[in-house]
Amino acid sequence: MSLASRTAEFLRLHGLLQRDGHLLVAVSGGVDSTVLAYLMAEIAGKWGLTLSFAYIHHGLRPQADEEAEFVSTLSEACSAQAHTRRIDVRGVHGREGGSLQDVARRLRYASLERLRVEIGAEAILTAHHADDQAETVLAHLLRGSGVRGLAGIPPVRGHIVRPLLSVPRAEIEAYAHERGLSWKHDSSNDSDRYARNALRHNVIPALREHAGASWPAVLGDSARLFRSLDDFLSHHVESRAAECMETDGQGVSLAVQALKGYFEFEQLALLRHALERVRGSSGLFDEVFSMLHLIDAAPGKRAILRGGCVAFREKEAIAIMAPAADLNVVAVAPDRELHYASGVFSITRCEEADVRFSTDPSEEFIDFDSCGQPLRLRAWTDDDIFAPLGFGRSKRVAEFLSDQGLTQERRTRIPVLEGPHGIVWICGVRLDAHACVRDDSERIGRLRFSTHEEQV
Repeated sequence: MSLASRTAEFLRLHGLLQRDGHLLVAVSGGVDSTVLAYLMAEIAGKWGLTLSFAYIHHGLRPQADEEAEFVSTLSEACSAQAHTRRIDVRGVHGREGGSLQDVARRLRYASLERLRVEIGAEAILTAHHADDQAETVLAHLLRGSGVRGLAGIPPVRGHIVRPLLSVPRAEIEAYAHERGLSWKHDSSNDSDRYARNALRHNVIPALREHAGASWPAVLGDSARLFRSLDDFLSHHVESRAAECMETDGQGVSLAVQALKGYFEFEQLALLRHALERVRGSSGLFDEVFSMLHLIDAAPGKRAILRGGCVAFREKEAIAIMAPAADLNVVAVAPDRELHYASGVFSITRCEEADVRFSTDPSEEFIDFDSCGQPLRLRAWTDDDIFAPLGFGRSKRVAEFLSDQGLTQERRTRIPVLEGPHGIVWICGVRLDAHACVRDDSERIGRLRFSTHEEQV
C-alpha cells in the first residue's frame, strides 16, 4: 500500500475523510511536513477536502521569513490556503522563564488551535513520524519517566492528529527524493545545544548500528503498549482516588490509612495524580518519592515541591497544596460574594426566623450592631486575640488554630473577618462570642465561607 493510501486510511479510521471536510496542516517547510503537504494535496483531490497550510513564525531564526515564503508557495502548488502566524516566544520566555523549546511548543500549538477555530477546520495535522516517536520514548526513558512518558507521542490528542506517526523517517525522505521535492533545512536541528539533537546525533547512531534500521518500529510498538497500559492505569487510579482523595479550595488530601493498603506503584501513581490536580503538571520522580516517604512520617513533616507547592503529613492524611496567596485587606459588604483566599465569602442580610444553628463551621450568623461597620477580610497575625464562642475566655488566634489540629500550612490560608471592635470570625472555623446573635438582635447577617470545591 502506498504512503498516500496508508495516510488516507489513517484519516478514514479517525473520521477525518469526509466530503467537503476542512483540514489544517502544520507546515514548517522541512522535509517531513513538506511530504505531508503533498500527501494531503493528493488525498484532498480525491476526497474534495479543503486544505489550509499554517506556518508558525517563532521569531527565533533569520531563516524564518524565507521559510514562511516557501510555505506560501507550497500552499499555492497544493491548492491550499496559506496562513502565517507569529508568536512572541522570546517575550513570553523572558517573562515566564523555563525551557525556550517548551515555551515555543506551547505557543505554537495554541496558535494552531486558534487558527483551526478561526477557519473552521476539523483537525490539525502534524508530520511527526516513527523516528520522532522512538526519540521521544528514548528521551523520556533516559530522564526517568513513568508509564505515561514511555507511551510517547499520541497519534491523536484533541484536535491534533499525526497521520505519519508509524512511518519511518527514511520512507518519508525516500518519498521526497523520488518525486524531486524541495524543502527547507532548519539549521537549529544541527546544534547539540538542544537535548533532542544531542540524542539524535550521538546516541541514536550507536543504537541503529546495534539494533538495526527497525529500532524505531520496536520502540513505537513499545509506546503503543505503554499507551494502552497508561489508559488502564488512569482508570484504575481514578477509582482509587475516589476511595482516598479529597479536594478542597486549599489543595488535595490523601487518607494515609487507605494509602497503606495499596501497592507502592498505586501509592506513587496517586501522589503523582494528586500533585497534577494541584499544580496542573505531574510530579517528577524525586518529588513523588519525597511525598511517598510522608506515608510513614510523623505529622508535621514536609516535602518541598517545584512551583512553590508543598506536601505535608497531617494526623491522618497527606495534604498537597499550591503556594499560599498573599491576603490583602479587603472590605466586604452585605449581599455580595467575594472570592478570597481558598474560598468564597459572603454576607447576607436575613431575618431572625432564618437563623439556624448547626455543626457546619462554614456558616455562622452575626449581630450587625455588635460587630459594627465596616467589616473587612484579612490575614490573621500573631498578635490577634479573639473570644471563641463557647470557650469562656479570650485566646490568641494562632494558638486557637493550632489547638484545632491544623498544620501551619493550613493555618496560614485561613482569613479572619474583622470589624471596628476586633475579630468577628475566623472564617470557617469559629465565631467570636461578641458577634453572635442574641434575643434582642435587630439586624442579623448570615456569614458563609466555603471552599471553591464546595461551590461546585
